[in-house]
Amino acid sequence: MAPKLNLLLLLLLLWVCSWARPDAHSVFYNFTITMNGNPWCEFGGQVRGKTFLQYTCSQRAKCDCYRLSMTRKEKETCKEEDEILKYLTEEFPKLLDDMTYPHTLKGEMTCQSDVNGRAFGSWNFYINGNKALQFDLKNKNRTELSREGAQLNNALKNDKYMIGFLLNNSPKMCNSWPEEMRNHQDEESNTTDGD
Repeated sequence: MAPKLNLLLLLLLLWVCSWARPDAHSVFYNFTITMNGNPWCEFGGQVRGKTFLQYTCSQRAKCDCYRLSMTRKEKETCKEEDEILKYLTEEFPKLLDDMTYPHTLKGEMTCQSDVNGRAFGSWNFYINGNKALQFDLKNKNRTELSREGAQLNNALKNDKYMIGFLLNNSPKMCNSWPEEMRNHQDEESNTTDGD
């Protein structure tokens, strides 16, 4: 009896959680910002484990953003994404200025969909390699996981604009950007098929 109940619960969980369905597009972003010596940042986006977005910055404030082809070895310059990523990579170091000893900030956002199909993100922030803060954008909850996480959380509390920015841009990052990539990929497939 118990194995049947476990199987039923597992099937129910897979049905309810759209992110757990095999046809769901898992979307994942990560960024790294180093503060010591030569400031540097990198931001990447993946759908189903394949990189579709790359963004890098150097200390000269020169930033490059590329949307990568999933079917060919080509890349094109980002447009809308560039503005959002530029803001994030410029503003996060300002939050770190108030902290006592950060050297590296890493952020990972995983996108999920609720039962109604609305996308939301969940951030994990790491400071100097240690998990420090979780930010559930759907419920707007932040969970401090270390002393550094408490410092980062306090910095975020004082920056309402950054909180709003993360909340407002999560749907774009979880829906629009991957959708544009998929449309672009479909266009490439049609062009390739027509050759």
